[in-house]
Amino acid sequence: MFGPPLATRNAPGSGPSSIQRDQDHITLLPPNISSALLLAVAVFGLIYTPRAFASQTAIQRGISDTLTLTRSQPQRFMQATAPEERTIIDWIRLINVYPEPDAYAGEAVDVKGFVIYPEGWPQGYLMVSRFVLTCCAADAYPVGIPVILPDAVSAPKQYPVDSWLEINGQITTKTLDGRRQVAIAPTTITPVEEPRNPYEY
Repeated sequence: MFGPPLATRNAPGSGPSSIQRDQDHITLLPPNISSALLLAVAVFGLIYTPRAFASQTAIQRGISDTLTLTRSQPQRFMQATAPEERTIIDWIRLINVYPEPDAYAGEAVDVKGFVIYPEGWPQGYLMVSRFVLTCCAADAYPVGIPVILPDAVSAPKQYPVDSWLEINGQITTKTLDGRRQVAIAPTTITPVEEPRNPYEY
């Protein structure tokens, strides 16, 4: 009998055109361009490989020849592992367990890592290093073993910083940074490609 109040019937914004306007979305780009950008970002994320940490990061974070309990537990350490099968991290874990350098003198070694020339070291040495991940890249820290170079003068050109080397030789003892430590007396030093996964765990 009585219809809705006239004010209600004629209220602005209550018609079908207003409802349609409320449902419209504001876009900065046409839909086809937005879809193309999203697809490009997704493809880039799949194919992009982040640059691995290198010597400058290692020097900034401090190169270690020990693994503290707060950093990494020696889960992979096995005393029966043949010396030439140990990685850099295996050697560091072993030295943590028994830190007397002379105990390893003459043992065979075959390791791969990137080149660092630590500040303050004399000519004739480089450090073959790897980054260790305990959780994520933010927690990565470098470890390494000194390598005695047969030709100290040409070494920086022959073995540039951040290049990757395979070092084959024997363990010996040298005094660096005022303390006796394990070092590698190489029989061969071979340039190699950076591994697909450059980190140790």
